[in-house]
Order: sequence, then structure tokens, then C-alpha cells
Amino acid sequence: MRKILSLDQRILKHDIKNIFNAIVDFSTYHEWWDKSIKINVLNRTENFINSKIEITVFGKKFFCEIVKTVPHQEIVINYSGIYCGTGTWFFIEGANGVKVMYEVDLEVKNFFVVIFSFIINLSALHSKQMAKLFNGLENYFNVNTSNNSLNSARDVQPPTFTLTSN
Repeated sequence: MRKILSLDQRILKHDIKNIFNAIVDFSTYHEWWDKSIKINVLNRTENFINSKIEITVFGKKFFCEIVKTVPHQEIVINYSGIYCGTGTWFFIEGANGVKVMYEVDLEVKNFFVVIFSFIINLSALHSKQMAKLFNGLENYFNVNTSNNSLNSARDVQPPTFTLTSN
């Protein structure tokens, strides 16, 4: 069984409510996700529970569905398709901004992706993609909510750390 295990984080100097709302609302993803990733919102609910998207990366599809939210603290997402498992967003407000973390524990279900995982470390690849997503999220807020920023747009934080495993 091949797995993707990673914990990625970034400190964002924006309002925690805005950050949480952008991440829980799949309809905003096209504005801050890497353009090489195709996103199709399949279902969007008022409380976001059971909201579901289809994601296509490198021609392979998987699905993400929100199964739990704790406002401004946590979002739990179930994966299905070529991956099966859970992703969890965590939000911690601090003196320097909001620490936004994303942890995944996924089992690879696609034969070709399993074979690929012996050549490429999928956890490291996932973390590289998360760095792009965090950059996109930071840029999204710098453009759309500059008045709600805790600091200037020039004060962008690099990832604090990334833990990956294969």
C-alpha cells in the first residue's frame, strides 16, 4: 500500500475568518489554486458539509468532500477516487498571523499512480503543490482583502515546515 503523508503549513497575515471562508468554500478555489489543476465543483451546500469537488491533476481524477467543519479551527475532507483518505485543515491564530496547516493521510488506489510512486516521492510532490496553493491563497488575499491584511502584501511568509513520508 503506497501512501501520501504530509503536513504543510504557512503563516498568513490575514483575518482568520477570511482564510477559513476561502478554504471551506470550494467555489473560490479557481481563484487561488494552481491553474494546472482542473477543479469542478460538484456540490456546494450552505453549511459546506457534503460540498464536493472533482480535481484533475496530470489527467487523473479524485474527489474531495467536506465532512466536518469547526468554524475558524478545522475543516475535514474525505478523498475518494485515485486516492482514499483524509485531509484536514487547521487554523491557529497567533501574534504573527494565522498558522494555516494542511495534513493528509492518503492511500493511493490507482495502479499507475502506485507505479509512479516508486519513482517519485508522492508526499514530497504533494508538499510542493501545497506550497503553490499557499502562495496562491496569499496572493488571493493580497488582491481581494488588502484592507483586512494584518501586514503589507510584501510581508509574505515562506512555508515554516513540511513533513513528508513515502
